[in-house]
Amino acid sequence: MTDRSARALDTADLGTRRFRRTFAGVVVCLLVLVALFAAIGANQGPKLSSAQVDTDGVVSQSGQQLRLFANQAVAAVSDDQVEITPAAPVTVNSSGDTIAVQFDQPLRYNTEYSVSVTGVTSQYVDTPSTLEYTFRTGSPDLYYLDRGPDTDQVVRTGINETERTVVYSAPRIQDFAVFDGLVAVVTTLDTGLSALSLVNADGDVESVALPGAGTIDLMRGNAATGMLGFTFTGAEPTPERTYFDTLFTVDLNTTRLLNPVLGLDGQALEVLEWAFVPSSTRLIAQNSDQSLLSVDTAEDGTALPLGQYVEFDSVSIDGATAVVADPFGPLALSLADGTTRRLDPSPLDGATPFGGTAQVLADGSWLQQVAFFDETSGRFQSLVVVDDGEQSRALFRTLNDAGSIERFTVSPNGQYAVIETVPDVSVGVSDGYTINGRSTSITTVFVDLESGAVVKSVEGFEVNW
Repeated sequence: MTDRSARALDTADLGTRRFRRTFAGVVVCLLVLVALFAAIGANQGPKLSSAQVDTDGVVSQSGQQLRLFANQAVAAVSDDQVEITPAAPVTVNSSGDTIAVQFDQPLRYNTEYSVSVTGVTSQYVDTPSTLEYTFRTGSPDLYYLDRGPDTDQVVRTGINETERTVVYSAPRIQDFAVFDGLVAVVTTLDTGLSALSLVNADGDVESVALPGAGTIDLMRGNAATGMLGFTFTGAEPTPERTYFDTLFTVDLNTTRLLNPVLGLDGQALEVLEWAFVPSSTRLIAQNSDQSLLSVDTAEDGTALPLGQYVEFDSVSIDGATAVVADPFGPLALSLADGTTRRLDPSPLDGATPFGGTAQVLADGSWLQQVAFFDETSGRFQSLVVVDDGEQSRALFRTLNDAGSIERFTVSPNGQYAVIETVPDVSVGVSDGYTINGRSTSITTVFVDLESGAVVKSVEGFEVNW
């Protein structure tokens, strides 16, 4: 071997040793860095990796959840660690890497909510961190009935929209109810009798067989359960007629068969008024003898007595309270234990008004139509107020008190008062409908319950959400 070859081998061996030393040094450095980052990560609090929320569900019913997923298992989280903006009552549970923020009430439509969970620690290291998430709620479609000179229309729009879409049109639409993919429509025939139809999203119309020739009234829909209900009166004008204000239900999820709602005696109810309990299979009905019943349509129509009252007005959107009346005025009736409390109107601007129909809100206050007697004009002034039991707050009255307030209800999330009004009774004309008739100038206004602002009005009535 020549000297040159020996020197080349020595140089190669030296390079190999240097490479090995360099590689070993790099590996050691990487191991140190990994260990360092692992130590830093282990001493940091949990981080938000993802979140899940149904932005439409949170505005339609209570009990919906925002689920926050952390990058590691977290220690127990309490309610007072969670802050919601705008404020909303919540219940919090945590398990593994998930924090479930449950909203106790429906949230406001089309509103950005910020959720902050402070002091979150892992199950192994007591280093706190804050998890934050922001989302915007949905805004459901709303439907109303717009009657015209020749053709009536069921119209779809939104609370924040100006566009209107005609879902169905026909002569003499008496009433309607909206379901997922279906609209139930009652029309009045030339004979004065009623016809019931189901209209799907493609515009196809399906007729529903009634118990015979007769008329439908007080139609209600429960979109959450797919249950339709109405009263039916037979056409034969004799005391022996089979049906008279008889309450029927139809489960649109299964068959189209009509089922009479039975009372305590097992006989079909003949009702003065009735309503579905929101987010429930129950309904509340006032029988012709003024007795009030709770009937569960999912349990073979099991009926429970609630007492006897001269009127039944409404059920609160949380399904907890019914508004009834005795000879002395309106009462809030707890559907859980049967207790009542008076809804006597509180003073407004120093004067106590006369109280009318009411609907209880989720916080225990109530929406009520009240009236004052104006000695100057000799007329009653009518308005809708929010009453907390100590004082009333004026929410809506017609311009110059020239109109009338016909009916009102509350949006499913409790955000808006939905008020049917005739703007000027001096020029109001009846539309001539024998059942569910209205003025030709009927207008529905949507009033924000917090601010009192009128956010929308439509020329129509019978709003469905």
